Amino acid sequence: MVAIVPRSGTFAGFPGLPVRDRIFFDRRVLPVYGIIAIAGLVVSAAIASGAFDYDRELFGTTGFALAFFLALCFPARWLGFAGLAGIAESILLFLTVAILMPFCAVILATSNLPIADPALSAIDRALFGFDRHAFVASVAAASPGFIRAMIWVYNSLTVQPFLLLAILFLTRRAVRAWTLLTAWSCALALCVAVSALVPAYGTPPYALEFIAVLDGARDGSLRLLAAPALTGIVTFPRFHAAGAAMLAWGFHGLPGGRAMIALNAVMVVSALFVGGHYLIDLIAGLGVAAAAIWGAKRMQARLVR
Repeated sequence: MVAIVPRSGTFAGFPGLPVRDRIFFDRRVLPVYGIIAIAGLVVSAAIASGAFDYDRELFGTTGFALAFFLALCFPARWLGFAGLAGIAESILLFLTVAILMPFCAVILATSNLPIADPALSAIDRALFGFDRHAFVASVAAASPGFIRAMIWVYNSLTVQPFLLLAILFLTRRAVRAWTLLTAWSCALALCVAVSALVPAYGTPPYALEFIAVLDGARDGSLRLLAAPALTGIVTFPRFHAAGAAMLAWGFHGLPGGRAMIALNAVMVVSALFVGGHYLIDLIAGLGVAAAAIWGAKRMQARLVR
């Protein structure tokens, strides 16, 4: 006789985990997959048209690894390891977005629109009476150690998202984790799209060496989508400011959250000192973050319903 496990029962080997509560795919992550699909189409179209070539090893080996481990998240979630599956899936999707979006920025930069630095600098002077280059130069001359500290804070953007996503899932805040990843992906996509219309270099010093990548995309000398192109060429609106605001929102209410909120407030300031950015870049980035969080909350509310 074959025993049939009722839908309201528990899964053999995992007592206390109702079968009815198991899901294979968490639909709250649908917006992120949608953004990845659009970015993938942009990159694929650029390659298929012959406008760009690509690094076979990066796209093959890395792409296969991301897809393989993403595929493992679905059965892991259904077996009852929802938290671990959420951590793994969110981090893998974050990495996918972090790879595709810089390539999209390079592709869109080939539009070669006029450089917007004079306009952005004029806005800073007109609205705020602020000359970023002179201000940073005076601070750097007075306190080199301060600039080194700002570089460290600026670079923390590459680490914080992984830590935050893991903490959110481990503390059973999956809704906020998926909202954060949705907002992050939307904000990055918006910054990349706007930057194609408002290309700019900013003013030195720069924390990232991106000038050669931006120039290569604009003059046609860079036509290979490979690891060297994976750098930030977006000046306006500044994603570092947007990312810092979204991280501060994500850390709110968590253990040690106040310290992380303070760190991200300093990160916004650090973008002014070491990122080469105008004041208006940061203000626009904060606006992008606010809009992205608002939109992500609405999308998640619909998906939950």
